[in-house]
Amino acid sequence: MYETLNHENFYACWKEICEKRHDILREVFHCTTEFTNEILKKDDCVIDQAAAEFGKKIYHEYYSLDAVIYDEADYVVQTSNEEKHRRNYWLKRILVAFEHENDPHTAYQEISHLLTTKADLRVLVTYVGEDKTDEQADKLAAITTGIIDSEILLIIGFENKKDKKVEWKGYILSSGKANNIRHQF
Repeated sequence: MYETLNHENFYACWKEICEKRHDILREVFHCTTEFTNEILKKDDCVIDQAAAEFGKKIYHEYYSLDAVIYDEADYVVQTSNEEKHRRNYWLKRILVAFEHENDPHTAYQEISHLLTTKADLRVLVTYVGEDKTDEQADKLAAITTGIIDSEILLIIGFENKKDKKVEWKGYILSSGKANNIRHQF
């Protein structure tokens, strides 16, 4: 269990969970739907496990975000007895705004969405070829140029060409720069 929710710990947690699930992730890596299910959709998927590792709650598809992680104290209790209001989900604060994008060519849309989202931590997970990770990070970081409070954790997944292992690189995007956090642990 992780105590502090920050870029470095979230990235370390992500890598740890994915390493434990490596066999299944490797098996479905080239099947977009199945891979997305393992990361985001299935019960006990990677993002759900990450929330649990921090002792937090998770909600999927919140205001067009793929998932949000929050403290239970930040859930707004419904006071209306009307059925239409009881189906809604409201939060006072988002700890982690999470986006997952399989297509690296549209990841810029998710960066834009995260930049306009108020959250303690904003995370995008996407995928490119092993030799394109730094280039993709730099392209996406450019979007953050001139924006105050623009930090986004970018996690890029790729298949290692040698052994076909699914690996990850982490970057903090801010003020137009992509800082690799891979070796900080």
